[in-house]
Amino acid sequence: PAELTAQRQPDSDGIIVGDYHGKDDDYYFTRNGVTYERVDSKSDDAYSEYMTFGCDYNDDDSVYLDHTYCSGDSSVCDEYYDEVTAGSRGATEAIEQCGFACEGENANATWLVPCMWDTIANMDTYCTTGYNVSQERIEQKSRNNGTQGVYFNLNMSKSESVHKTFTGCNLHAFCMMCVYDDGSVNEYCKAYVEHYNTLDVSGWYHFFQQEHNFWCEDDVLADIQNNGTTP
Repeated sequence: PAELTAQRQPDSDGIIVGDYHGKDDDYYFTRNGVTYERVDSKSDDAYSEYMTFGCDYNDDDSVYLDHTYCSGDSSVCDEYYDEVTAGSRGATEAIEQCGFACEGENANATWLVPCMWDTIANMDTYCTTGYNVSQERIEQKSRNNGTQGVYFNLNMSKSESVHKTFTGCNLHAFCMMCVYDDGSVNEYCKAYVEHYNTLDVSGWYHFFQQEHNFWCEDDVLADIQNNGTTP
């Protein structure tokens, strides 16, 4: 993977907030002992830019399964339920597929985003016969390869077309569900990322919103299977 070079901005000059430390130009905090990293990129290609680093910077469960700061799913679940109430078809289908990741013992976990990525990774089955994400799948451990003790965000907010900072927790979920042991990427996840130019899984207005009139169309699935891309 690419090395974090002069673009890297560690939190050594950050501000102190209780037992946490972070930079004063963002809202991401890490626990003491965990190095915060990010890369400022002006690239217009989210997939290619991230894969120059790969998952080695987002593959440490001791960091990314620490709910002290990877706890965004509770708010994500609330956002999806609010969209369901507002009548969103995409949110409704996302919750029908992955709502179990917001309930019971999962309510305080971070499993909704991994569940949606796993659904995308199994898009062909989901679209044809149906695909049920298992509890064991969303709880699986990552490989813990590469750089450890790093919370890595990919900051593409300066890009003319991306305008987004992809947070470490979401990148961790992508790596868990979409990237194989040899570093290759699941063809359906890759097609999704390239189609929307994003590494965030925004199910209620991307995949689940457009599954019936795009992703689950026979020609789209065939093109992904045969060419690794969308029409």
